[in-house]
Amino acid sequence: MKQKFNTQEAAAYLGVRPNTLEVWRSKNKGPRYYKLGSRVIYDRDDLDAFLASRSIDTMESGGQAYRVYRRSHKKEQVHSRGVE
Repeated sequence: MKQKFNTQEAAAYLGVRPNTLEVWRSKNKGPRYYKLGSRVIYDRDDLDAFLASRSIDTMESGGQAYRVYRRSHKKEQVHSRGVE
């Protein structure tokens, strides 16, 4: 069975306040959740997917998005100097 969290547990897992999750829910933002009557339940896989969707590649991580940015930025620098 997949691990389930209530709002307080999900907030601790994500490192945010429970109120943040409540605000996100009211704005249709944040991780996927389930509503069972008045209870709100989060699935661990959904919390992990939410975190993964917020990852940002940096120079040190050498991620694909950073490499694409560097390539396009270098092209802009070359073109701005009039070099082809």
